[in-house]
Amino acid sequence: MKTKNYVYLLGILLGLFPMFMSSARSPVLALATVILLFIVIKNSRRYWMYFGLSLILSVIGLFVIYKSGFKNDILFFRRLNEAVFEGKASGRSYFLNKGIEEFTNNPLWGGRILFEDGMYAHNLFVDILMSTGLIGLFLLICYYKYVAKGFIKILKNIEAYKESGMIAFFFMQYFVLAQTSGSLYSSFELWYFSAVIIGLSYINLKNEKIKSNDSRGYATGNY
Repeated sequence: MKTKNYVYLLGILLGLFPMFMSSARSPVLALATVILLFIVIKNSRRYWMYFGLSLILSVIGLFVIYKSGFKNDILFFRRLNEAVFEGKASGRSYFLNKGIEEFTNNPLWGGRILFEDGMYAHNLFVDILMSTGLIGLFLLICYYKYVAKGFIKILKNIEAYKESGMIAFFFMQYFVLAQTSGSLYSSFELWYFSAVIIGLSYINLKNEKIKSNDSRGYATGNY
């Protein structure tokens, strides 16, 4: 059991290291969302207490760093503090507004996919509205209706299908990232995991139906 805990800790550190070195803020938001989702599923008072305490201590720590000269020494903390305490989004607001403007000029079918400088809206939904208009958004909603059903189905049965639960967490991670840095054509992981979510929910449901029709509880036939 202790060895397994060390492996989990090592995995967390390996994930945090590239986030710190690249000074990326979106993965921090994605990590917080995934942890919150996990706590909602567990619904344990202890986990809620740990999460709330960690959140408070993190904000206090960032504020202390923000008020000290130390904030300028490490790029990760500087960018994080600028986002939390100054509302700076590293130019994303500009591209987001340009995407909305492009959509309002071409609301039905959308306009261009990229701006003049090759950049995009940095938000999947705005990017879809900008490039495909209301038609594209309607198609996305039709698709994500099945993704949402599969996602909820997997989370409700996460104890029975833990591997599927891991895929659901990966999907949530990239869903959050797509709202801050994603585009229609570059969010490959989001499309992959969303398709897997639909497939896994269907497979798991079929397995449960087979087991329920089998007096022994196995998917090998009723003997």
